[in-house]
Amino acid sequence: MAELPASREVTMTPVDDGDEIVRELDVYVSSNLIEQLYLLQFPLRPLYRPYGDQGALSEVRLRPVQQRLEMDYQINAMKATHDEDTAEYKTSKQTLKSTLVPPRTNYAVAVLRGDTLHLSAIDSTVQLKPSFGYIDSEVEKLKMMEQKLEEHGIAEEEKPEEPEELPQPLQVQYKKKETERQAAARNRSHAYLKKKEDEEPWVKMKCLPAESAESQEMFEKLFCLSSNIPIPFDIASHRYLSLMNPSVKDPYANPSI
Repeated sequence: MAELPASREVTMTPVDDGDEIVRELDVYVSSNLIEQLYLLQFPLRPLYRPYGDQGALSEVRLRPVQQRLEMDYQINAMKATHDEDTAEYKTSKQTLKSTLVPPRTNYAVAVLRGDTLHLSAIDSTVQLKPSFGYIDSEVEKLKMMEQKLEEHGIAEEEKPEEPEELPQPLQVQYKKKETERQAAARNRSHAYLKKKEDEEPWVKMKCLPAESAESQEMFEKLFCLSSNIPIPFDIASHRYLSLMNPSVKDPYANPSI
C-alpha cells in the first residue's frame, strides 16, 4: 500500500483582482430598540401605490405577545375608487390584519452616519392584508336570523304526539388522563391558538408623521451610543466566511446539529 504524503499547511496570498477598497466603515450594533422593530410587508400593493389612497390612517393596535398588528384606514366615500356595493355592510373603515412570517434568516436595519454603520436587529416580520371581518359578522347575523325564524315556525306548527319514552340504561365513561403528547397537540390546535390570541388585549399605538420631532427622536435610537465597546471576534476566518454565505455548504459545520 502506498504511503500517503504528509499534510502541508497551505499559505494563501492575497490576489489583486483590480477591485480596490474605496472605503472602510466601523460597524456598531445598537440595542436601544431591541424586540421593538417590526418589518411590515404589504404583498397586495405595489410600491408606487401604498395604502392610504382610500382614506387616512386612523388607528394602529398591537398584541405584543402574539405579535399581531392591525391598522385601520378611514374610507372616503367621495373617492372615485370607492365601491358603492360596500355601503350595505355599513362600514366606514378598512382594516389590515397581519400574519406572522416565519424567519428564515436574521434581518437588521442599517443606518450610515459618516464612516460608521449602525445595525439594529428586526424582531419580527409581518404581512398585512385587508380583513373582511365585517362581512363575516353580517353573514353570521343573517344565519342567526334564519335560525330564529325556523325555530319560530316549528313552534307554531302542530307537532305529532310523541310516544312515551321507556327508561334507558345510562352509559358511564371514564376519561383517561391526558398525556404530555396529547396536551402538546391540543396546545398547537387552531382553536387553542385562537383562544390565546383573543385573550391578549390590544395595545393602541401612536401614529406619528415621519417628519415629526418624536419620529426623529426614535430614529436617533437606531444609533449605538456606546461606540467604544468592542465586539469580540472569536471565530475562525473560514467559519466566518461560511456563515456570511449560507448558500454554500459549510464543511466545518457539526453534522449532528
